[in-house]
Amino acid sequence: MTSKPLVSIIMPAFNAAKYIEAAIDSVLNQTYRNFELIIVDDGSSDATLEIVRRYTDDRVKLHINPENKGLIYTRNYAIANSNGLYIAFLDSDDMALPKRLEKQVDFLETERSVAGVGAFVQSIDSNGTIRGKPWRYPTQAEEIKALLLFKICINTSSFMIRANVLKSNLFNLAIPYAEDYALYIQLSKNNRLVNLPEVLTFYRVHSTNTSKKKKNELSRCLDIITLDELRSLNINASPDELIIHRYLEWFNLPPSVELMQNCCDWLNQIKTVNSNLHIYDQIALDRVLNSIWISVCEQHAPLLGFKIIFKYLNNNPGRFVGLDFTRLVFKVLVHQC
Repeated sequence: MTSKPLVSIIMPAFNAAKYIEAAIDSVLNQTYRNFELIIVDDGSSDATLEIVRRYTDDRVKLHINPENKGLIYTRNYAIANSNGLYIAFLDSDDMALPKRLEKQVDFLETERSVAGVGAFVQSIDSNGTIRGKPWRYPTQAEEIKALLLFKICINTSSFMIRANVLKSNLFNLAIPYAEDYALYIQLSKNNRLVNLPEVLTFYRVHSTNTSKKKKNELSRCLDIITLDELRSLNINASPDELIIHRYLEWFNLPPSVELMQNCCDWLNQIKTVNSNLHIYDQIALDRVLNSIWISVCEQHAPLLGFKIIFKYLNNNPGRFVGLDFTRLVFKVLVHQC
């Protein structure tokens, strides 16, 4: 037991009574036994504290905020009070598969050049029913770094990191939403982050609607993060370019020939600038650009029909043609039949 490194699992909890028991049990059922589970109650008004206090396992360590401080403060507080060589995250409504800690510790013990490791996740609904296929992410550090320019590709409830690295790069209190996205971008600048190609976490997706105010605040935070990262490429994005960049994550605009050309121009601009500055590994960036361009083409397939195939081949910023192309052709054929 003592020869294995201690893992600190961070679990913030706010009014989590409905799910926290399943989350805690999933940690206590880990095949890897040398851990501390740091639960920080963030001013809950439901039965969260009562449930946590039922656990007598001395590896479960309860902290209580005197008032609601918010997720970012609570995570940073838990990190500061952790003792492990490694720090893992698990939200109070998610569940870790039994071998999650074992597999991630083994990986980090073997791959000393890697600072942090995530994994695929399987989404579940509020009742614990599996929703669709697993969420798959890039597994290689160079591709993860490049894709982070466009969107988050690490799931926090599946993430484990070396404590010394994280304690030098805490969550940014100035970014109240998408704080994990900002953290991973910051970490990826000087550290290698990877994902294991298997599901190690059940990630709960709730059906509750997000308020307009929260959506606006999320968009504002994403814009701050994106603009800052684009500046590392010496790109000062205009408001219109920022709209295009966000579309490449959300695909939230109606298809049009003009939109498709704007996407192509924007992706090629990023490729050209990077070829001079070498911020991202060029091969990894090309793979990311190809994947994004495929998605753009799929969005426009109903509008352009078979012409989309030529658009893809003639304008592909990534210059890769692989299985994604086969998927695109199939989608066109389905729409034309």
